[in-house]
Amino acid sequence: RERRPVFQRRYMMEVMDIEEADILRQEVRAGVLKPSFVLIKDRRLDAIVLAIRGTHSFKDAFTSLTGASKPHHVVDSNGVTLGYSHFGMSAAARWMKAEIVNDLETALEENRGMRLLIIGHSLGGGTAAMLTMMLREQGGKFGEAECIAIACPACMTLELAESCKNYVT
Repeated sequence: RERRPVFQRRYMMEVMDIEEADILRQEVRAGVLKPSFVLIKDRRLDAIVLAIRGTHSFKDAFTSLTGASKPHHVVDSNGVTLGYSHFGMSAAARWMKAEIVNDLETALEENRGMRLLIIGHSLGGGTAAMLTMMLREQGGKFGEAECIAIACPACMTLELAESCKNYVT
């Protein structure tokens, strides 16, 4: 919750026992449809972890309130699943995918054998679930991405939620 990057880094290093070199990317300030996040290498979990912050600022609130539904689909081993998603969280996930995909590829390449874990709370949880679906659909290094969404809001229709239940908790 700390807004200053120096104090966030200090907290992660002192309380979470993350080495400074393992903090791969940190975006402290959120924008509308652009949530705050941190990308770390977690040696204990043996994972590259992308943590997406939940609603904390007015800009985050606008992302949450942009709740119109939009058509959405996922292509997986079951074929194509059609449904609707929360516009704000879906847009945030699309922005985040474009913003972080190169960093994720580099981190996974440099840390072979580590899994990709995307986590988030509330707004961050919905965004994490949507982003995980998008990355898994891309395949390759992202084909086994997993998500833990804490207090995830209703961000997609039941058909879409059921299609990702094997990798979104």
